[in-house]
Amino acid sequence: MSQYYIQIKDKEIPIQVRNYKNSNRVKIYFRENILHISKPTYFSKNHLIKMIKENEEKIYEEYLALWNKDNLNQKHWYTGEIFYYKGEPFEEQVFYQKGEKLAVRIDKQNKKLILYFPEKIKEEEKKKYGDKLVKKLLKQETKNMLETKLPEWAKKMNLAYNGYQVRDTVSKYGSCAFKTKMLYFSARLIMLAEREADAIIVHELAHLEQPNHQKPFYDLVKSYIPDYDEIHQELKKNQKRIMI
Repeated sequence: MSQYYIQIKDKEIPIQVRNYKNSNRVKIYFRENILHISKPTYFSKNHLIKMIKENEEKIYEEYLALWNKDNLNQKHWYTGEIFYYKGEPFEEQVFYQKGEKLAVRIDKQNKKLILYFPEKIKEEEKKKYGDKLVKKLLKQETKNMLETKLPEWAKKMNLAYNGYQVRDTVSKYGSCAFKTKMLYFSARLIMLAEREADAIIVHELAHLEQPNHQKPFYDLVKSYIPDYDEIHQELKKNQKRIMI
């Protein structure tokens, strides 16, 4: 099995090729955003290139449909995309430079997320390294926020925790280990509005006293966050904001 890329119009399409001794036909299909090709061992590379060329338009259209669908939920790090920071839309700006420089920074004054890539970076590598850069940034920014907010809320609620960790999760914003009194938060917390981040922090701290999602738990949370139900619905409705 081998994987490489082909250029069709403006897209670099990842291809994965499998050879089968007992096969007598060629299959071309997409699985996620990868073009899979299964072929008989005797089918030469030149024949394969010719077949791809003959089906180029169809392959391009299918890939574009998949790419556009994926692009609705995930960032591909293009200038003009929108990135949320503390609940506010920041415009992404991408710069290409000579050498191997990879960097990201937040311009809070002008509401920009600025990324720097090598000028010859491939499309798939750009997505991969862009994700890595931004996830690292989110983790640090969320840690910075929690260093202040977490002890403040714990003091206000008169609750003690033993420590906390920040992880890159999208399925949930936080969790609490009741027995060890450890708290866990998503690195995407910094992407949310302050009132939403506060609601999540209070939610997890409340579990130190009320481990189950029952009435006493919600009574405790709402005593500090009266509009908790509204915030919870907003988070469910707008979860795509935190996808990268």
